[in-house]
Amino acid sequence: MSHVIDLLVNSFNNLCLSTLDSVAPVKIRTKPTSTVFLWFNDNTRSLKSEVRKAECKWKTNKLKVHYEYLKTLMKNYNVAVKDARATYFSNLISQNAHRSKISFGTLERIVGPPTNINSHASSDLCEQFKTFFTEKIVNIRSQTVIRPTIHLSLICHLTGPLKFHPYVLLVQCCSLL
Repeated sequence: MSHVIDLLVNSFNNLCLSTLDSVAPVKIRTKPTSTVFLWFNDNTRSLKSEVRKAECKWKTNKLKVHYEYLKTLMKNYNVAVKDARATYFSNLISQNAHRSKISFGTLERIVGPPTNINSHASSDLCEQFKTFFTEKIVNIRSQTVIRPTIHLSLICHLTGPLKFHPYVLLVQCCSLL
């Protein structure tokens, strides 16, 4: 009897998987690459490592001494990053002094505000977004038809040779469970 139940469950699972694969196929997402900061050098890298170690040590024991040490390392790290960044951009601008496009582009990236597309969404835009996906879900649901499939070999195994209409056999199979 458990063999029959296993066959029915496997059949149902296969039907669900095939339906799901047709409606929403598996997509492989690639991990986005992290931003590489060109001014990040060995000194800033080692200071960052020290800050993380000190932070971990402070989180484990919550001692005031370790917290003060962490604050000092954070200040040193921030100063080192600021100096490394200033040195990097200073060298970049001085090397490209004869290329005004690169120099002004670099200055714009440093001084100018970051460009942020659609930073503020209106309630109308949110409503359109909600309506689009609600309609999409309704369309997908209306197009999918769930039909149970039972293998003919299972029906013959349970009832013998086919004598009745297949729906009667299905009812008989379900009543045996």
